[in-house]
Order: sequence, then structure tokens, then C-alpha cells
Amino acid sequence: MFYIQSPMKRDFFVELLDGNTIEGITYKFEKMEGMKIYFTYQGDVDLERAIRVAKDHIKTTDYGKVLYYIVMPVE
Repeated sequence: MFYIQSPMKRDFFVELLDGNTIEGITYKFEKMEGMKIYFTYQGDVDLERAIRVAKDHIKTTDYGKVLYYIVMPVE
């Protein structure tokens, strides 16, 4: 599990990733707590790769290029 933390446009991140399969990784929105949006994933990859693919996909969008956000593993 990992989370995206952003002060703005949290629904954008949910719409972008929830239920979508990117490079063989399917992301699922789990919950939102404050500025943190939690996701799980399915696919034959480790957590670091799942996070990298999500970040790279976010960066391809117009909002992803200008919003402040971080993507971190849940510890």
C-alpha cells in the first residue's frame, strides 16, 4: 500500500488511478484521510515499482506537472 499526499485536487488522483491498469499494475483506491489518499495495487511488481509507475503516469497529465504532491509507501 502507498499514499499520495496533496493539499489540492485529491479527487483528481483518485479518478486517475482507481481501477486503472498501467503497465500491468492495477491500482485501487482504499481511503482518504486528510491530505493522504491511500491506494493498493495488484500486479507482479514490488512496491517501489508500483509507486514509480504511478508517479510517472501522474506526471504525464496537466495537473501532474503543476501540483505539489508526494507519493510514499505506507510503513
